[in-house]
Amino acid sequence: QEGRYLFTTGAGGSVEVWNARTLAPVRTLGGRASPAAPASAIPGVAIGAVDDVSHIAPTSDGSLVATLNDQAGVSGEGVVPVWDVATGDKLFTAGVGTFANHAEWSPDGQVLAIAGGDADGGSVTMVDRSGRTIQVIPVPGLLVGSLAFMPDGEQLVGTVEALGPYDPAAGRLIVWQWRTGTEVISIDTEAWYAVPGATGEVIVTAPHQQAESQDLTVWSAESGEAVTTLTGHSGSVNFLALDRSETRIATAGGD
Repeated sequence: QEGRYLFTTGAGGSVEVWNARTLAPVRTLGGRASPAAPASAIPGVAIGAVDDVSHIAPTSDGSLVATLNDQAGVSGEGVVPVWDVATGDKLFTAGVGTFANHAEWSPDGQVLAIAGGDADGGSVTMVDRSGRTIQVIPVPGLLVGSLAFMPDGEQLVGTVEALGPYDPAAGRLIVWQWRTGTEVISIDTEAWYAVPGATGEVIVTAPHQQAESQDLTVWSAESGEAVTTLTGHSGSVNFLALDRSETRIATAGGD
């Protein structure tokens, strides 16, 4: 059922579900009115508010969706709701501290990894489809920026940075064996976002937006060594994706 639905952010903390083939609306998940949101230049459309959804994480079959609207701790809630797409019901809410940065499902859709934390540092919280916490990996004094599962579902790729002001020396790319919390690979690099390839042989990182260089780096997932560097961005890299063959990388950025 992969590719059945298209998920987009909506108004007031909602997520709109669409049929990916016909683009017909299916239903709305969550959401509430945002009367405090200032008016934009577009009639009926408000400028972003604190409760707007900033990240959508669906399972591979599209049956469940986790959403983040914590806005890097502005709300001080650190909660991640998980929705049943078929019914529109909220199944559970995972609490991960006072902020939540990122969330991703395992390839089989059985485990949700959430990057969160509080004033003392970051953490990676793993929950199952019932909302039960099955593992917590503490990252004291640092911030976990992004998470992604390796294809085997047993290893987890994450980026780590300074909890406070930007510190280029604090940046790391980490691969955990998440069931034990053991670090398999730790690489010193100014990355804020990391994506593993479909075969699990490489990991591509986008540099932190405040890093001096905005070149992408391709790493060997086995050795942790840099394979190649991709130049060309004159401004910060906002997002990246790999195709299934690991031969092409698409990037989005601005300057």
